[in-house]
Amino acid sequence: MPSRKFSKRERVTVNASEADLSPDKELEIITKFFWFSGIAFYPFDTFLSLKGFLVTCLDVGVSVLSIYFLAATVHFTATLSSHATGHAFISTFANIIGLCIRFIVLKKRRRIRKCSEIISKLNQDMMLAPDTKRTRRFLWIACGLSVLLPVSMMVFSLITDDTACDILASNQRLAVEMSPLLTMILCVFVFTRLRDINRNFLAQLQSSMDMNMPTKLFTDYTKLYGRITKTVEKVEKTFSLISFFLYGYMLSCVFSITSYMITRLPGSSYASGILFQAATFIEIVACFIFLSIRAANVNESAVEVKNLIHSLPAKRFDFNPNLTATLLQLANNFASEVCVTGWGLFMINRGFILTTAGVVVTYGVILVQLGS
Repeated sequence: MPSRKFSKRERVTVNASEADLSPDKELEIITKFFWFSGIAFYPFDTFLSLKGFLVTCLDVGVSVLSIYFLAATVHFTATLSSHATGHAFISTFANIIGLCIRFIVLKKRRRIRKCSEIISKLNQDMMLAPDTKRTRRFLWIACGLSVLLPVSMMVFSLITDDTACDILASNQRLAVEMSPLLTMILCVFVFTRLRDINRNFLAQLQSSMDMNMPTKLFTDYTKLYGRITKTVEKVEKTFSLISFFLYGYMLSCVFSITSYMITRLPGSSYASGILFQAATFIEIVACFIFLSIRAANVNESAVEVKNLIHSLPAKRFDFNPNLTATLLQLANNFASEVCVTGWGLFMINRGFILTTAGVVVTYGVILVQLGS
């Protein structure tokens, strides 16, 4: 997703919070596609209303179908692929995680919408100039692919010779896998907005330093520090568990596909199965890289803000030493508080990406050695 651009006239004004909050049209695009996976973000007052009753029926119905297709896939994998025990276990584990992601999104959908409204409000107050056309175009393409890919896989399996064991697996992909894909797009969307907020904050502080206005720098920093950290705290509470399960899902899929492609017996795989696994692998790896880079950008932009504040003593501003000490302490706190983690267990940064890639490569090498 492209970064939003802003001019010098569009810097943050702390008193701009009175601006009216317009509907988040970008979020509406994502929530519309969630209807395809049976998750309704449409607001309703009570479950006893007609709207709430229909939404509940949709949630329960699609969840039951997802569980059924998951059970059917486990049955077919266990009975028809008894030689691929490791692949069957990891594949089942990945599908269970995908189902958990669906239930987590169902549980937190109101908090997700609330977080998006808070981020939109902060965006407006910071006067970020959104590149709405490019952003919406990206969302339409990404969300459309998240729906078309599972559907195309299902159609492809229907027109091949081995439909007997692939139909239920493809339906399971259609019912369960679309929710993780859309959830990844939702997380990328939120993390990109947080990155833009941090970069705009950094640009404003840099402007104050360039104009030799230390008082304005201190005022803007202290007032916006609390809003940004509170916003990130709300996002972390809402999305950290989702991010944790997303990475578990993606890694399980990668391990499952790697196991399938390396340990498969000669003549035991059809061309459709190979193409299906290859397409899924490319899709998962692309999602992993894109999601990780966006999350890492949030952490890196916060560190850039800290480094800028730490350069204050070298500027030799006519600053009160106590104010300088306060700013330096707040800068350290900012870098540690404004970050994206996986349920608080690990920080998502470029080091995490390299470590994960190393684990996957090591796993593949071990499988090759065992297979030979």
